Amino acid sequence: MPVQRLGGTSLPGPTSNGPRHYQSQKQGRESGVRGDAPSQPLRVVPAGGAVAPRRYQGSPAGLLSSKRHIGLSPGYSGAGTRPPILFPTSGLRAGVHQLDSASSAPAEESKGTSTRAATMPNFSGNWKIIRSENFEDLLKVLGVNVMLRKIAVAAASKPAVEIKQDGDTFYIKTSTTVRTTEINFKIGEEFEEQTVDGRPCKSLVKWESENKMVCEQRLLKGEGPKTSWTRELTNDGELILTMTADDIVCTRVYVRE
Repeated sequence: MPVQRLGGTSLPGPTSNGPRHYQSQKQGRESGVRGDAPSQPLRVVPAGGAVAPRRYQGSPAGLLSSKRHIGLSPGYSGAGTRPPILFPTSGLRAGVHQLDSASSAPAEESKGTSTRAATMPNFSGNWKIIRSENFEDLLKVLGVNVMLRKIAVAAASKPAVEIKQDGDTFYIKTSTTVRTTEINFKIGEEFEEQTVDGRPCKSLVKWESENKMVCEQRLLKGEGPKTSWTRELTNDGELILTMTADDIVCTRVYVRE
């Protein structure tokens, strides 16, 4: 049986029926292990016949094992072939899992943001007062004299309050016959305003609940009672403003005009 070189050259084969060994094949296998396989490997073919395609002889489980074969299958042992290159698939699966986790993170974050936006209260509107408690006592603790207290209480009996809200950003304007105050702030960011008695302070507003914000105030100069305020929307549509100086709490209730 002749030996046909893949490039087209034939070599005489042995006359015995025993195993066929060629020095060139042995060299090819050795060089293949080293990674420099011959450019034209030898293959034994029947005389006058074509080279029959080799099929994978392994089991289906071999293809689904934890390692994949790149190139020729493990069942192929032709002369001059390179050993199969293997790589583990566990790292690949871990990488795919990380990609899936990363891609789902923005979706989870977007979901949380949309939920917050859907539940955020709406303070916007023009508000009128319907009830007030302890306003004069609050002014007294702050050190306002009797005459000014009487004027302030009368002026604050019918304030006009305008609120504009854009997410966590607020604009609040309060107008009386005595004075008008305007504040702009964003939840979680410090800003400057004035206490009820007109002293400059630093303020920081935070959400205490879904419908209630709390503001802590810190005087820029001097000393005085600890002051704070809260604004809360009730289920009945009322706006409750509380102003605190030490242990005195003034409560004022508003409804939309």
